[in-house]
Amino acid sequence: MKQKVPEQLKERLATLPKAPGCYLMKDRAGQIFYIGKATRLNERVRSYFSGQDQRAFVTWLSDILYDLEVIVVNSPEEALILERTLIQQHRPKYNIRLKDDANYIHLRLKQSADTPTAKRSARYPRFEFVRQPRADKASYFGPFTSARVTRQTVQLLEKHFQIRSCRDHELENRVRPCLKYEIQQCSGPCIHDVDGYTDQLKHAVLLLEKKPQELLVQLRSKMWTAAENERYEKAARLRDQIQTIETHFSTNHATDIKSRSLIDVIAVKEVLDHLYMSRLTFRHGRLTSSHRYTFERSAFDFTEQCGEAILEIYRPLIEDWPTKIYSDIEWHPDTQYYLNQLNPRRLKLDFSHPQRGAGRQLLRLAKQHIESLEEHQQQKISEREKSLQAVQKRLRLEQYPTLIECYDISTFQGTSTVASGITFKNGLPFKKGYKSYRISPQHAGNDFDSLYEALYRRFKRGLEENDFPELILIDGGAQQLAAVLQAADDIGFDYAQKGVDIRAIAKARALVRSDDEQVDSDERIFFPDQDLPEPLPRRSRERYMLERVRDEAHRFAITRHRSLRARKQHVSALDRIEGIGLKKRKALLKHFGSLKAVQQASIEALQSAPGIGPAMAKKIFEGLKSQHA
Repeated sequence: MKQKVPEQLKERLATLPKAPGCYLMKDRAGQIFYIGKATRLNERVRSYFSGQDQRAFVTWLSDILYDLEVIVVNSPEEALILERTLIQQHRPKYNIRLKDDANYIHLRLKQSADTPTAKRSARYPRFEFVRQPRADKASYFGPFTSARVTRQTVQLLEKHFQIRSCRDHELENRVRPCLKYEIQQCSGPCIHDVDGYTDQLKHAVLLLEKKPQELLVQLRSKMWTAAENERYEKAARLRDQIQTIETHFSTNHATDIKSRSLIDVIAVKEVLDHLYMSRLTFRHGRLTSSHRYTFERSAFDFTEQCGEAILEIYRPLIEDWPTKIYSDIEWHPDTQYYLNQLNPRRLKLDFSHPQRGAGRQLLRLAKQHIESLEEHQQQKISEREKSLQAVQKRLRLEQYPTLIECYDISTFQGTSTVASGITFKNGLPFKKGYKSYRISPQHAGNDFDSLYEALYRRFKRGLEENDFPELILIDGGAQQLAAVLQAADDIGFDYAQKGVDIRAIAKARALVRSDDEQVDSDERIFFPDQDLPEPLPRRSRERYMLERVRDEAHRFAITRHRSLRARKQHVSALDRIEGIGLKKRKALLKHFGSLKAVQQASIEALQSAPGIGPAMAKKIFEGLKSQHA
């Protein structure tokens, strides 16, 4: 059965790149619940909605999928490795858990010793297969996605470059050469010194680093030199090596490890009033994560603001700092200085603006991510605009709701009652517009009176400052809406004349049908001067937007309420007595040594404390006594 594409993702799916990469599926809370890889991102992601995928979570994908992030890479092999890295990092709910600790295969090559007294195994190193690179001085190549292909590649290198394959223990204890030496597939360092062994290793390394053309130039030069000197056997061996390289290594499929450095790659793009930044992290040569950032453009110089933005990116980082940072902008000296100061390792960072080579290729990949980010941001803006237009139409608003305020009440047994007022601007939370109202004791515990008081104060401030949103949304039903309308009427606020609309949104209720099956009703919208509410269609743009606004108001109200309750729990018994401020409380505690001693003191003893007269001593005594009654 085909799955319905969520409204907010239709344009996103239509513009996914036709490139290999990984996709991260997120729910409404921004949590990643599934990570996948693809040789073509656009085809793979769309296939989830074709009805062909019968996995359990896919059947309700349209209900839980809210956002989608993609990471573009250079090849399907890189996508395979990145997928594993991301799954290990995020542990998504619907991915198969990777129970083992095995990693992709790497090749390890120890540095060769050039001293005659060194062991043969140190003078003539070999390629070793490892699963986990270590922090040593050896060179590592990989990770490689196929162990079989990697072993075949190493066998080819050993054969044509005469590199040993035996273990160190075998090399040190041999008294006669092995069969590979007899059939000219090994240079035999186990029995005699080998000239040019290090050069042959360098040739093999060039191939592993995907530099066959550079090696071919060197080998052709040596071949013609040997032929001119009539060393035809050597020229023939070089010719065979050249043919092998042209056949097997002209396009190398090993994935992207070229160094063991910790590298961050930052690309920047300026679009109108925004700066888009992409940061790719390469750890031990493989892409481990991608991060995208959006900053509002300021009046500062472009290079200066980019430097400030980069500092904002790295300032919260405690771990996982790079040793090198590549960027497509010129590095400001101040930026370099402050980044070095922020670096917890206290090591000098290597800043680079690569113009060619591998660094330039990494920058090109980061720029692809920026293009994807810009496209994604523009789509999000378009989606928010469409959602707000849907809200305007469904709620029959006079104006496009650029500003939406939503109010909710939080209380516990009538104590610490708080009203929250949050603001959304252009479909996003606007933190500067958040406000909470502590409700007076006479109204606390009654939602309707609490809303009346909070909105009365809000309307009063709005009339004084001429500051109103296009839509005021109340979390509640008809009675909550009536209380708010009464507050507007009592203070003389003609909201219609001011271009303000007031609506209430009520949560879905559990209903029991005639067959005893329980179902949820739709969310309902209450209008002024209208007896019956109107339902909000499920999976509609307007419902997603209004639920998000309402849920944020609820979250903010609970947060403020809990904060107020926690503060009251730490209030001293003395603070509840009228006339006792901070100064007198401190004087009493200092004089008697503890609150318990104050509570046990007589009126005459209380008068001996500094600043406490007979009348105040009597008030303290009676106040403390009544609290323990």
